[in-house]
Amino acid sequence: MGFELSRTDFALRTDSQTVIWEMVRAGLGISFAQGGLVRETPGMVELFPGFGPPPLEVWLTTHRELFTSRRIRAIYDRLGEDFTRYLARINS
Repeated sequence: MGFELSRTDFALRTDSQTVIWEMVRAGLGISFAQGGLVRETPGMVELFPGFGPPPLEVWLTTHRELFTSRRIRAIYDRLGEDFTRYLARINS
């Protein structure tokens, strides 16, 4: 026994992760979100603990020409370090 949903079943819809997160934070509905982000955001509640997609790989990429730039390399190194710390924190 199941049911099907279509776009017409939803009053609001977006493909922007930022917009959907802000809509959920404003109390306009429910959505999938990163578990760590939900746990660290005051007022957010995990509706189905333990339910979620399998872990996904994360890639930090750029064009080769940009990566050889010292400025871009410094930014990407910092992003990689910060993201690694974030993943370690939310997965602990």
